[in-house]
Amino acid sequence: MTTYVTMVGLKGGVGKSVSALHLAVYLNRIAGGEDSVLLVDGDPNATLLDWARGGGLPVRVVNEMQAMRVAQDHEYVVLDTEARPEQGYIQQVAENSDFLVLPSEPAWPCLRVLIATVDRLRELDRAGDLKALLTIVPTWPNRDGDRAKRTLKKANIPVFAGQVRRRQVYNKAAEDGVPVYGVRERAAHVAWAEYEQVGEELARDLRERGLLSEGAVSSGV
Repeated sequence: MTTYVTMVGLKGGVGKSVSALHLAVYLNRIAGGEDSVLLVDGDPNATLLDWARGGGLPVRVVNEMQAMRVAQDHEYVVLDTEARPEQGYIQQVAENSDFLVLPSEPAWPCLRVLIATVDRLRELDRAGDLKALLTIVPTWPNRDGDRAKRTLKKANIPVFAGQVRRRQVYNKAAEDGVPVYGVRERAAHVAWAEYEQVGEELARDLRERGLLSEGAVSSGV
C-alpha cells in the first residue's frame, strides 16, 4: 500500500513547496529504502520540478500525470498541491490522502485562510488526519509564531510543535538544486534541523495511524 501525504494551502507563498520537498527527503531517509518516497509537483508553478533539474535531490520528482503511472512503485507519495485550488480539488485531495499538512505563515490573513481550509476539511470529515505547520516564521525576538500557535490551538486545529523560520538559504538551495542541508552555510544546517523536528513529528503521526513502520529510524546528515 502506498501512503499519501499531501501539502494543502488555499494561499500561495506560504512555504508549501519547500515543506513538501524537505519532508519528502526526511521520510525517504527514515523509510530505509532507496526511492521509498515519490515527490509529486502538482503546482502549476512547477517549483519542485525546477528545483529537481539541478540533479541534487535524493527523491524522484514527477508531475501529477507521471505520478499516475509510478506512484504504486513507492511506499510514500508526498504531493505538493496547487495554491488557491478550487473547492472540488480540495475534496478530491482530501478523499485520496492519508495525511494532510497545512503550511501557513503566522500572519493573521494566512491563518484566516488556513482556518477556513480546516473548516472545509471538517465538512468532508477529514479533520482528524491533518496538522498545521507554521512556516516563514520571523526569527527571535519576534513572537508571531508563538501567537499563531495559540490561535490555532484555540480553533482546535492540531499544529506541529516545530516551526520553520524565514531563511534566505532556501533560495540558495533551490538555485543549487539540493535540499537545504546541501548548501555550505551554517544557516543551512539550522534550517534542516527545523525540518528534521517537523519530520519526526510527522513520522509519529504516521506511526500512530499504522502508516509508517516501527522499524523506521531517525534521520541524520
